[in-house]
Amino acid sequence: ELIDDLMDNISLENNVLFPRALAGE
Repeated sequence: ELIDDLMDNISLENNVLFPRALAGE
C-alpha cells in the first residue's frame, strides 16, 4: 500500500511538472 501511495504521488507530480517544463515555466 505504501508503494502504491508513492506511485500515485509520483504520477501526480509528473502530471503537474511535465506540462510546466514543456511550457518553459
